[in-house]
Amino acid sequence: MFKPEEIIKIKEAFNDLKNPENIPFPFLDEQLNEIRKIDVNKCETFSKDELFPYDYNAVIGWEGQSFQYGYKEGFFKIAHMAIIPSEQQSDIMVYPIIFNYRHYLELVLKENIFRFQILFRLPLSNKAVHNLGTLLKDFINILEVHNLDFLISSKQRKVIQDFHNIDSKNDAFRYVYDIKGNLNHPYDHKMINLLRLHYIMNEVYNDFNAIDYLFEHGPFFGDKYLIPEYEGLIRALNSFFTKKPNREEINSAKLLSLVLRFEHKFCKGATFKFEENTFAKVNETTFEAGNKDFDLTIIIYVIDQNIKAIRIK
Repeated sequence: MFKPEEIIKIKEAFNDLKNPENIPFPFLDEQLNEIRKIDVNKCETFSKDELFPYDYNAVIGWEGQSFQYGYKEGFFKIAHMAIIPSEQQSDIMVYPIIFNYRHYLELVLKENIFRFQILFRLPLSNKAVHNLGTLLKDFINILEVHNLDFLISSKQRKVIQDFHNIDSKNDAFRYVYDIKGNLNHPYDHKMINLLRLHYIMNEVYNDFNAIDYLFEHGPFFGDKYLIPEYEGLIRALNSFFTKKPNREEINSAKLLSLVLRFEHKFCKGATFKFEENTFAKVNETTFEAGNKDFDLTIIIYVIDQNIKAIRIK
């Protein structure tokens, strides 16, 4: 324990250290490094403020566009723009740059797996994984079956596998130690040129954007169930029917009870519920249920009294 006089000295030193007018961060306008102290009673951490320029106001989600877009673009662009201070601070910037690029790749793979599963009416994945190797394999399998494997280049495949090899669990560039207390890296002074990585990721990003354009602007991949309103509903359905304990010890009576219990509220106030008269047993392992007003029917696969997957009909 510290003596009272030592506590006083620690407090004085601490307060002196908090007195600079700026944080020491180069490459930004000096004004952006100012320390502007605000009364704690007036400090709203996440709010708009008329004293600051309007262009800095950010909207969490926006109407009429998939929320996925903001996430994947945000993680890519923060890594992309970080190349400017990296010239002088590469040993520090390497961690957020690789983490953000890697997370972008994870998001874009998961998004495309979901989109193509909807497009081709495949059973929806319920894997909660960060493994880029697994996600890449699942995506390629979908494309190959439909002769579309040209949509992901050999360069993209290699880069994604390289990111998986350097960070298999999506934690190596967030934490020094893993959950077992082991170092996430050998810290053996391996050199990574961030500008080279920057240009490699430009190409990967550009190629994934081409898939986005096919979904958004071309006549090839149009599907009403991929609009934002349906996207949230379908993800909620997949989670509800494939999570424990809902998916276990299934018989017709329990499944009907689950179907009638599901409810999803949309942002604009509408509510989706299944209509009881749409529930039907197709065969020993397949059931279906829907809502005619929403023009949506799902297929539910039950094997050994467990819900294995759902898909859109």
